[in-house]
Parts: sequence; C-alpha cells; structure tokens
Amino acid sequence: MFNFLKWFKKKEPEIKEQTIKLEDFESLIQDLEQKEFADIYDKSNKIKSKISAYFKEISKIAHNLKESKITTDIDPRLKKRILIGRDNLADKCVFISKRFLDSNFEIKNWDNLVEFKEKNWKALKELTNLLSKHGEFVKLAFKKQMLELNNIFKNISLKLKELEGIVGEKQEKANAIISLKKDAKRLIHLKKQIEKSKKELEEQNKELESLHKNKEILTAKIKEIENSSQFKEKISTEHQISELKREQERLKLELRHKANALNKALRKYLHYYGELLDKEKIKIIEGYIHEPMEGMKLDKSKEIIEIIKDVKKLIEKNKLKFDEKTKQKIFEIIDKAPTLFEEYKSKIEKIEDEIKNLRLKLEKFQDNDYENAVETLKVSEKWDKEIEKEILNLKNKIKNLESEFKTLKMKVLEKLNKPFDIKVVIKNETFN
Repeated sequence: MFNFLKWFKKKEPEIKEQTIKLEDFESLIQDLEQKEFADIYDKSNKIKSKISAYFKEISKIAHNLKESKITTDIDPRLKKRILIGRDNLADKCVFISKRFLDSNFEIKNWDNLVEFKEKNWKALKELTNLLSKHGEFVKLAFKKQMLELNNIFKNISLKLKELEGIVGEKQEKANAIISLKKDAKRLIHLKKQIEKSKKELEEQNKELESLHKNKEILTAKIKEIENSSQFKEKISTEHQISELKREQERLKLELRHKANALNKALRKYLHYYGELLDKEKIKIIEGYIHEPMEGMKLDKSKEIIEIIKDVKKLIEKNKLKFDEKTKQKIFEIIDKAPTLFEEYKSKIEKIEDEIKNLRLKLEKFQDNDYENAVETLKVSEKWDKEIEKEILNLKNKIKNLESEFKTLKMKVLEKLNKPFDIKVVIKNETFN
C-alpha cells in the first residue's frame, strides 16, 4: 500500500558541516553577519539617504525662515517674541541638521545600524520639542515654514518606523550575532589564557624537577659527611658537652638546695643590716642568694666566711630570729659552708674546663660545606612547597578555564546551529 504520509513528509535539508580554526571563528561570524543582513544594510542605507535629504531640506527651510520678515501688522511685544522664537528654532534646526550630515557614514554592520537609528530618534525628538516650544508663536507670522517643517518631521518619523520594522524582523538573529561576537572573543581569550597557564605549569614542573635533583645531590653530600669518622667524632664531642652541661646544672641545683637554709639567713641579714654594709659586700651576698656559684665567682677574697660567722653570732644573740628547727639547719650549713662551697666550686669549675677543652676540639671539626649544605637543603624544602602550591593553583586554574571553554564552545555551536543552520567543528585546540 502506498504510504501517503511518507510521500507528504518533507525531507529535512542536510546541513553541511564546516571545520574551522578557532582563530578564524571571528571571520566566520563577520561573514555570517554580512550574508544574513546584507539586504537590511542595503535597505537601511536607502532610508538613510532619504533621511539625509530631509535634513538638507530642514536646513534650507531654517535658513529661509531666519531671513524671512514679518509682513503683517503685529503688536511689538508679540513681534519680539515671534522673532526670538524664530531665531532659536532656525538656529537649532540648522545645528541639528549639520550634526547629522557631518556624521555621514555607510551602514555596514549591525552596530552602525543601531547607532544610526538611536541617534536619529534622538535628533527627531529634539526637533519636535523645539517645534512645540517655539512653533505656537512662530506660526503666527511664518505658518508656511512651520507646516513644511512639521511635514518633514513626520516623514522622518515614518522612515525611522520603517527602519524599526526592518530591524525588528532580524532582531533575534542580530542578538545571536552580537552574542556570538562576544563569545568568539571570549573563546580566543580563554585559549590564550589556557596556553599561557600551561606554559607556566611546564616551567614550574621543570623548576621542581631541577630542585628535586639538587636536593638529591645535597642529601647525598650530607649523608657522606655524616658517615665520615671525623663527623661522628664531632657528634660524640657535642654529646659529651651536652652531658657535661647537664651534670653542671645538676650540681648547681644540688648546691642551691643544700644552701637553701643559709639563703634564708642571708636574706634576713641583708634586710636588717644591709645599710651597714658596703656595696661590694652587698653584691657578694646577693650573688650567693641568687646562685651560690655566682657568689663564689664574685667573692675573690672569700668574704663569705666572715659574713656567715657574723650571721651566726646575730642568730645566737637572737638578733636574727628563726624557729629552732630552721636555726639548727642554718648552723649546720654555716659550719659546712666553706668546705661545701669549695667542693662544689671545684667540681663545677672542673666541668667548665672540660667543656672548654671539648669546644676547642670542636673548632677543628668546623665544616662549612656541611653547614651550607644543610642550610641550602632547608631553603630548598621551603621552596619545594611553594612551587608545589603554585603548580596546584595552576592546575586548578587550567581546569576551570578548560571547563569554561568547553561549556562556552558548546553554547556557541548551538547558537550557530539553531537560528542559522550552520554546523561547525572547531579544530586545532591544543588543550582538548
């Protein structure tokens, strides 16, 4: 049986696919604009020519109006007002007409067309406002010229409305072209941004690779130095110094603890009898109170022996009062103090001498290459993190740019396909 539906069904015209470079996309839009709107531009230029003729006529009438004289008998005050209105109207009409005629250009694209239309509506509005403002009085003496101007203004309005109708027919496609022009510029800009960012990423990756190689060299150099017998001896010496310092601090703490009762007595002694002592003695006593070893270093003449004897006498005479338990502790430490201080001083000074000798030994192990390598490695580690952060930022930037490019490209191809029946494939994208 014959299929009538199939017979009546119209075959869809096949859309030919075009393959272009992104750099040629703007040219494609320009060619499309000329193809779609060539007839409109032709019609618009004809309307423009007609409107130009009207403006020439307006200028001619305005010149004639200004030269015309009032022939009827009119009240002097009214006559003055008519002449002022005439001159203002004539001068403005000449000025607006000249402005239009001086800006003469050929309508070649949609932007020109829209600009022409908007400027002329604006000029016509200025002219009609002038006619409304001055015409009521001017027409009392120059009715003919007023009618001529009014008719020309109406004709310009009709021509602009005709132009509006032509524009309206193609407005949808014009909007699509305007949008496509912006999109084309944006696509090209995005491509440049992507290529620039990828180049920066490549440079950062090279720098990071170079940095990693340098770090490997530095690490190997540091390990080589650290494995040497000389370096191991240096570490051992530093460890000995640390141990001796800990022992030194332990002895000082132990001495402070044993001399605690004496410190209480010295503080009270200084409080009640300090004003009777010379500055040097006060300084020595304060040294012993703060740190016994500090006091011993200040006390070159061992004046502490006489000071504590004096303290003991004052306590015995009950001039420095303490409870019995504290008093017994003070007497015990006073009896032992000279020997105790000397014993601890000897031990601590011996340790100080040992530390000094070990430090002299350390000076022989000074290795600038090792210290420089360690410092450079620290700086490299910090710079490594900065570059990795920059690489991550660039990758995210490229990802976002490529996503925007892909989305915009799809929209552009849809805009071409729907109103214009054009199928385009954009090639040579280095970042697909």
